Amino acid sequence: MINIVEMSNVWKYFIRSEDGKKVKCTIKGCVIEYVHGKSYGNSNMKHHLKNIHDIDVDIMDKQLDDVEKINENDKNKIDKDLVLLVVKENIPLRIVESKYFINYTKSLKNNYKLLNRKQLRENIGCVYQENFDKIFYYINKNDSKFSISTDIWTANTNKSYLGIKLNYINDEFILKSYTIAFKYISGSHSGSNIYTIIIETLKKFNINKIQSYTSDNSSNNINCAKLLNETSDFVGVIFVGCFAHIINIIVQSGMLKNNSLIIKVRNIVNDVNNSTKLNDNLENIAKINSLKYYSLVNDVVTRWNSTYLMLESVIKNESLLKLLSETNRLDDNEWMEIKKIHTLLNPFYELTRIISGSRYPTQQYGGVYVIR
Repeated sequence: MINIVEMSNVWKYFIRSEDGKKVKCTIKGCVIEYVHGKSYGNSNMKHHLKNIHDIDVDIMDKQLDDVEKINENDKNKIDKDLVLLVVKENIPLRIVESKYFINYTKSLKNNYKLLNRKQLRENIGCVYQENFDKIFYYINKNDSKFSISTDIWTANTNKSYLGIKLNYINDEFILKSYTIAFKYISGSHSGSNIYTIIIETLKKFNINKIQSYTSDNSSNNINCAKLLNETSDFVGVIFVGCFAHIINIIVQSGMLKNNSLIIKVRNIVNDVNNSTKLNDNLENIAKINSLKYYSLVNDVVTRWNSTYLMLESVIKNESLLKLLSETNRLDDNEWMEIKKIHTLLNPFYELTRIISGSRYPTQQYGGVYVIR
């Protein structure tokens, strides 16, 4: 966190020691030092500058304070742009306390007073309300029916959140999608808990005409769909199991036959990605042999297509991996098998990519597919 006293002009002439316990005058020929913790004031340094070097820092600081005030409309626009930057790029609120970010904003507009963390949080709330009001208006002027899709995300703190996305086609026949909730799930991931959050969200947006509900095919989501159908406003809601989720289950089940080989490949990829030395060795060998080194992709069970992408990254680096003893662990038959598996998985990859689109209806791609 930035120490506010260090914004004074006194710091143009003093620097802090590496251990943070002393300050030293930087004016040529001066050797004065003071004991100065980070919570200390600047009085000793100001007196030194005024009495020894005839520099009145108080006047300089007052001139800094007297800079012409920024126009209120400009200030509001900059504040809003900052909020959007933080929200859209997932930047921590503490950015406004960074010494370097503060200096950056002043270099752009010296009279702009940066929001503090509390003000930034409050402004995020205001922007949220503005967007909520817009979405509420668009939704409630729409005459067509809606569909919703949900997914549960678990943070590394083991806390789970339910995301709810609303989809509809507006009067101009344009597909619209809004994330209308990202709610903490208290307790179990039961169908009744999911149902309660969905109902509360739909009521908040005054929505009572849902046509379909899409989620993965777990029993809790199926139970939630049943509860929705038992609610008077939502009788007839169609539950659509996520097609991409079904494909992922099929692929994971199919991989069990070749599980030992997949594990072997995974171990090679993990070893390389977890070792700076191995990475450097591969890069050096690639340069010596005029080969291109492609980043190796880890596969994760819950991440769709990750096994396919892992195999693809390994195949691209086949020549290179064979040149390093630590990574040359696959025989010719295993390399052939990896390429066969990769070829087999390609249609699943392409289909998942198509049905994961968000700019067009995807239900039309559901159906029976024969992979030869």
